[in-house]
Amino acid sequence: MKTASWVVLVLAGVLTVLASLASLGNAYFSGPERIGGLSLQELAGGRPEVVTALRARRATAAAYSAGFGVFLLLIAAGPYRRGDRWAWYAILAGTLTETLLTFARIAFLGTKSGTLAALIQLAVVGIGLALGAGRLRAVAAAAFLLVATASPARAETHRLKPTVGYPTFAVRPPVRWRVPSCPWSWSRSSPKIRSRFRRPSSLPYR
Repeated sequence: MKTASWVVLVLAGVLTVLASLASLGNAYFSGPERIGGLSLQELAGGRPEVVTALRARRATAAAYSAGFGVFLLLIAAGPYRRGDRWAWYAILAGTLTETLLTFARIAFLGTKSGTLAALIQLAVVGIGLALGAGRLRAVAAAAFLLVATASPARAETHRLKPTVGYPTFAVRPPVRWRVPSCPWSWSRSSPKIRSRFRRPSSLPYR
């Protein structure tokens, strides 16, 4: 499935580049083209600058399409083939963006002209991505198992009680330190305390 997935995507990239180059050749070398049932010369009304402007617009659209095809080809043959997860999302995002913007002409211009090519490209790329969707499920399952196995281990860490060495991980009761008061302020009637804590000779008794 993985091999079939990147092969289909590479094929989609190659077909996109070839179709774009054909459209560029039609624009740059004055190929036959009709818009709304009329040729460019009939549409321009004998004005050559209008024909040039229309061919330039076609060349711009074909150039961007060729660039998208090259990107699709390189990503599918490189990172996607290696199994990089981001490549799957990048191809999906780019294809959906192009398709949605192409189909927006139906709402804004009231025409379906040019949507067939975008629909065919979306279908081919969608088949390729569907064949490679298993890698996403595998990564999600591995991440889930990793979190599921790490959580109990992290929760039980405080219960470890080693039998040798220092009890590093064992839970020990807090050590309470009692700070004694100044020894020379204690009662003078306790010679034992005075013998253990001698006051400096420079300080008198209180």
